Amino acid sequence: LHTAAGFGRLEILKVLLESVRAKLSDQELSKLLNLGNNRGNTALMLATINNQYECAKALIEEGADLSKTQDQGQNVYHLAAGYNRLEVLELL
Repeated sequence: LHTAAGFGRLEILKVLLESVRAKLSDQELSKLLNLGNNRGNTALMLATINNQYECAKALIEEGADLSKTQDQGQNVYHLAAGYNRLEVLELL
């Protein structure tokens, strides 16, 4: 999810989400959606940082946690504002 979201590979992201949605419980899906990488960034955070609006939108619609923080204590709101990602910020 992280790579697809961060590089704006929307179709791949959608296929991955559909695949895991069919196999995981809601709780497991939530855990996966909000899993942080080695710096604590979630797939939504990477989509936001890299200005991948459509991927961010898909992850939000899937239920990504907007309040989750990464290792530096920033959530997706902080990142969208800090990187001047106004379109993504409006989604939130």
